[in-house]
Amino acid sequence: MKLVLFDIDGTLISMRIGLSKQLFQNVISDIYGLHTPLELMPDFSGMTDLAILRDISKIINIDFSQIEKDIDKIIDLKLKVFKEYCIPKYVILHKGVIELIETLINSNQIVLGLLTGNAKLNAYQKINSYDLSKYFQFGAFGDDNENRNLLPPIAISRANEFYKSNVFNSHNTFIIGDSEKDIECAKVNEIKVIATLTGGRDKEYLTSFNPDLIVDNLLDHKMLMNFILEN
Repeated sequence: MKLVLFDIDGTLISMRIGLSKQLFQNVISDIYGLHTPLELMPDFSGMTDLAILRDISKIINIDFSQIEKDIDKIIDLKLKVFKEYCIPKYVILHKGVIELIETLINSNQIVLGLLTGNAKLNAYQKINSYDLSKYFQFGAFGDDNENRNLLPPIAISRANEFYKSNVFNSHNTFIIGDSEKDIECAKVNEIKVIATLTGGRDKEYLTSFNPDLIVDNLLDHKMLMNFILEN
Protein backbone atom coordinates (compact mmCIF):
# COMPACT_ATOMS: atom_id res chain seq x y z
CA MET A 1 0.00 0.00 0.00
CA LYS A 2 1.06 3.57 -0.71
CA LEU A 3 -0.04 6.79 0.98
CA VAL A 4 -0.32 9.92 -1.16
CA LEU A 5 -0.60 13.27 0.63
CA PHE A 6 -1.92 16.17 -1.42
CA ASP A 7 -1.20 19.82 -0.85
CA ILE A 8 -4.28 21.98 -1.52
CA ASP A 9 -3.53 25.51 -2.74
CA GLY A 10 -1.77 25.48 -6.09
CA THR A 11 -2.08 21.71 -6.32
CA LEU A 12 -5.71 20.64 -6.08
CA ILE A 13 -7.25 24.10 -6.32
CA SER A 14 -6.23 27.76 -6.40
CA MET A 15 -8.17 30.73 -5.12
CA ARG A 16 -8.40 33.82 -7.30
CA ILE A 17 -5.05 35.66 -7.21
CA GLY A 18 -4.73 37.94 -4.21
CA LEU A 19 -7.99 36.85 -2.60
CA SER A 20 -6.47 34.88 0.29
CA LYS A 21 -4.33 37.83 1.34
CA GLN A 22 -7.31 40.18 1.17
CA LEU A 23 -9.39 37.86 3.34
CA PHE A 24 -6.56 37.44 5.86
CA GLN A 25 -6.32 41.22 5.91
CA ASN A 26 -10.03 41.45 6.72
CA VAL A 27 -9.75 38.95 9.57
CA ILE A 28 -6.88 40.80 11.24
CA SER A 29 -8.63 44.14 10.78
CA ASP A 30 -11.85 42.83 12.33
CA ILE A 31 -10.10 41.37 15.38
CA TYR A 32 -7.38 43.93 16.06
CA GLY A 33 -8.57 47.01 14.21
CA LEU A 34 -5.21 47.18 12.43
CA HIS A 35 -4.46 47.42 8.72
CA THR A 36 -2.04 44.92 7.19
CA PRO A 37 -0.66 46.27 3.88
CA LEU A 38 -1.04 43.60 1.22
CA GLU A 39 2.35 44.42 -0.27
CA LEU A 40 4.05 43.56 3.04
CA MET A 41 2.39 40.19 3.47
CA PRO A 42 4.52 37.07 2.89
CA ASP A 43 4.10 34.69 -0.02
CA PHE A 44 1.45 32.31 1.36
CA SER A 45 2.47 29.40 -0.87
CA GLY A 46 3.51 26.42 1.24
CA MET A 47 3.14 28.30 4.52
CA THR A 48 1.03 27.14 7.44
CA ASP A 49 -1.67 29.46 8.73
CA LEU A 50 0.27 29.75 11.99
CA ALA A 51 3.46 30.79 10.16
CA ILE A 52 1.49 33.35 8.15
CA LEU A 53 0.03 34.76 11.35
CA ARG A 54 3.50 34.98 12.90
CA ASP A 55 4.70 37.06 9.95
CA ILE A 56 1.59 39.24 10.10
CA SER A 57 2.11 39.79 13.83
CA LYS A 58 5.48 41.36 13.01
CA ILE A 59 3.94 43.60 10.36
CA ILE A 60 1.26 44.94 12.70
CA ASN A 61 3.60 44.95 15.71
CA ILE A 62 1.62 42.58 17.91
CA ASP A 63 3.43 39.99 19.99
CA PHE A 64 2.80 36.53 18.57
CA SER A 65 1.82 35.32 22.03
CA GLN A 66 -1.29 37.48 21.69
CA ILE A 67 -2.05 35.84 18.35
CA GLU A 68 -1.69 32.44 20.01
CA LYS A 69 -4.17 33.45 22.72
CA ASP A 70 -6.64 34.53 20.06
CA ILE A 71 -6.01 31.63 17.68
CA ASP A 72 -9.42 29.97 18.08
CA LYS A 73 -11.14 33.28 17.44
CA ILE A 74 -8.94 33.96 14.41
CA ILE A 75 -9.50 30.52 12.87
CA ASP A 76 -13.26 30.72 13.48
CA LEU A 77 -13.53 34.16 11.89
CA LYS A 78 -11.29 33.11 8.99
CA LEU A 79 -13.62 30.18 8.37
CA LYS A 80 -16.63 32.49 8.25
CA VAL A 81 -14.90 35.11 6.07
CA PHE A 82 -13.72 32.51 3.55
CA LYS A 83 -17.08 30.71 3.39
CA GLU A 84 -18.79 32.87 0.77
CA TYR A 85 -15.69 32.68 -1.46
CA CYS A 86 -15.30 28.90 -1.35
CA ILE A 87 -17.33 28.41 -4.50
CA PRO A 88 -16.29 27.77 -8.12
CA LYS A 89 -16.63 31.49 -8.93
CA TYR A 90 -13.57 32.20 -6.79
CA VAL A 91 -11.84 28.79 -6.63
CA ILE A 92 -10.16 27.14 -9.62
CA LEU A 93 -10.06 23.34 -9.80
CA HIS A 94 -6.85 22.32 -11.53
CA LYS A 95 -7.20 20.19 -14.64
CA GLY A 96 -6.97 16.46 -14.11
CA VAL A 97 -7.42 16.55 -10.33
CA ILE A 98 -10.61 14.51 -10.04
CA GLU A 99 -9.49 12.05 -12.71
CA LEU A 100 -6.14 11.58 -10.95
CA ILE A 101 -7.76 11.11 -7.54
CA GLU A 102 -10.16 8.50 -8.88
CA THR A 103 -7.37 6.72 -10.78
CA LEU A 104 -5.28 6.45 -7.61
CA ILE A 105 -8.19 5.28 -5.47
CA ASN A 106 -9.35 2.74 -8.05
CA SER A 107 -5.92 1.13 -8.07
CA ASN A 108 -6.86 -0.32 -4.65
CA GLN A 109 -3.20 0.05 -3.70
CA ILE A 110 -3.17 3.76 -2.87
CA VAL A 111 -4.89 5.76 -0.14
CA LEU A 112 -5.13 9.53 -0.03
CA GLY A 113 -4.70 12.20 2.61
CA LEU A 114 -4.11 15.93 2.86
CA LEU A 115 -0.97 17.80 3.84
CA THR A 116 -1.69 21.50 3.83
CA GLY A 117 -0.87 24.76 5.53
CA ASN A 118 -4.57 25.53 5.86
CA ALA A 119 -6.26 25.09 9.21
CA LYS A 120 -8.32 21.89 9.08
CA LEU A 121 -11.84 23.30 8.82
CA ASN A 122 -10.85 25.85 6.20
CA ALA A 123 -8.97 23.18 4.25
CA TYR A 124 -12.11 21.10 3.90
CA GLN A 125 -14.19 24.20 3.23
CA LYS A 126 -11.93 25.10 0.30
CA ILE A 127 -11.89 21.68 -1.35
CA ASN A 128 -15.64 21.35 -0.87
CA SER A 129 -15.94 24.02 -3.55
CA TYR A 130 -15.71 20.94 -5.78
CA ASP A 131 -16.94 18.22 -3.41
CA LEU A 132 -13.43 16.84 -2.89
CA SER A 133 -13.60 16.22 0.85
CA LYS A 134 -15.17 12.79 0.30
CA TYR A 135 -11.81 11.61 -1.03
CA PHE A 136 -9.77 12.75 2.00
CA GLN A 137 -10.65 11.26 5.37
CA PHE A 138 -7.56 12.48 7.22
CA GLY A 139 -4.47 14.64 6.91
CA ALA A 140 -2.20 17.12 8.65
CA PHE A 141 -3.09 20.79 8.75
CA GLY A 142 -1.79 24.28 9.36
CA ASP A 143 -3.27 24.43 12.85
CA ASP A 144 -1.51 21.19 13.88
CA ASN A 145 1.91 22.82 13.86
CA GLU A 146 3.44 26.09 12.67
CA ASN A 147 6.36 24.22 11.10
CA ARG A 148 5.27 22.52 7.87
CA ASN A 149 8.20 20.12 8.10
CA LEU A 150 6.59 18.55 11.18
CA LEU A 151 3.29 17.82 9.44
CA PRO A 152 4.14 14.65 7.43
CA PRO A 153 4.62 12.41 10.50
CA ILE A 154 1.26 13.66 11.80
CA ALA A 155 -0.45 12.74 8.53
CA ILE A 156 1.20 9.31 8.46
CA SER A 157 0.14 8.66 12.05
CA ARG A 158 -3.44 9.60 11.25
CA ALA A 159 -3.44 7.34 8.20
CA ASN A 160 -2.38 4.42 10.39
CA GLU A 161 -5.01 5.31 12.97
CA PHE A 162 -7.71 5.54 10.30
CA TYR A 163 -6.80 2.16 8.83
CA LYS A 164 -6.08 0.65 12.24
CA SER A 165 -2.65 -0.54 11.16
CA ASN A 166 1.00 0.46 11.06
CA VAL A 167 1.37 -0.05 7.33
CA PHE A 168 2.30 3.53 6.43
CA ASN A 169 5.69 5.13 6.96
CA SER A 170 8.01 7.58 5.21
CA HIS A 171 9.16 4.92 2.74
CA ASN A 172 5.74 4.21 1.22
CA THR A 173 4.42 7.79 1.37
CA PHE A 174 4.40 10.43 -1.37
CA ILE A 175 3.70 14.15 -1.21
CA ILE A 176 2.26 16.00 -4.20
CA GLY A 177 2.69 19.78 -4.04
CA ASP A 178 3.48 22.89 -6.01
CA SER A 179 6.05 24.79 -3.93
CA GLU A 180 9.58 24.48 -2.64
CA LYS A 181 8.15 24.14 0.87
CA ASP A 182 6.30 20.97 -0.18
CA ILE A 183 9.56 19.56 -1.50
CA GLU A 184 11.48 20.60 1.60
CA CYS A 185 9.04 19.02 4.05
CA ALA A 186 9.14 15.79 2.05
CA LYS A 187 12.94 15.70 1.86
CA VAL A 188 13.37 16.43 5.57
CA ASN A 189 11.17 13.44 6.33
CA GLU A 190 12.74 11.17 3.66
CA ILE A 191 9.46 11.07 1.75
CA LYS A 192 9.26 10.97 -2.05
CA VAL A 193 7.78 14.10 -3.60
CA ILE A 194 6.08 14.95 -6.87
CA ALA A 195 6.22 18.64 -7.76
CA THR A 196 3.59 20.14 -10.05
CA LEU A 197 3.82 23.48 -11.84
CA THR A 198 0.08 24.13 -11.40
CA GLY A 199 0.81 26.70 -8.70
CA GLY A 200 2.77 28.91 -11.08
CA ARG A 201 6.29 28.16 -9.88
CA ASP A 202 9.11 28.17 -12.44
CA LYS A 203 10.18 24.69 -13.53
CA GLU A 204 13.90 25.39 -13.28
CA TYR A 205 13.39 26.88 -9.82
CA LEU A 206 11.45 23.88 -8.47
CA THR A 207 13.87 21.46 -10.13
CA SER A 208 16.68 23.02 -8.10
CA PHE A 209 15.07 21.54 -4.96
CA ASN A 210 15.42 18.02 -6.41
CA PRO A 211 11.89 16.61 -6.35
CA ASP A 212 11.65 12.94 -7.29
CA LEU A 213 9.40 13.87 -10.18
CA ILE A 214 8.30 17.20 -11.65
CA VAL A 215 5.26 17.58 -13.92
CA ASP A 216 3.62 20.48 -15.70
CA ASN A 217 0.19 19.44 -14.43
CA LEU A 218 -1.75 16.47 -13.09
CA LEU A 219 -3.30 15.34 -16.36
CA ASP A 220 -1.21 12.20 -16.98
CA HIS A 221 -3.02 10.02 -14.46
CA LYS A 222 -1.58 6.69 -15.60
CA MET A 223 2.02 7.91 -15.52
CA LEU A 224 1.61 9.38 -12.05
CA MET A 225 -0.06 6.26 -10.69
CA ASN A 226 2.66 4.04 -12.15
CA PHE A 227 5.40 6.26 -10.73
CA ILE A 228 3.84 5.97 -7.27
CA LEU A 229 3.32 2.22 -7.47
CA GLU A 230 6.83 1.56 -8.79
CA ASN A 231 8.76 3.69 -6.29
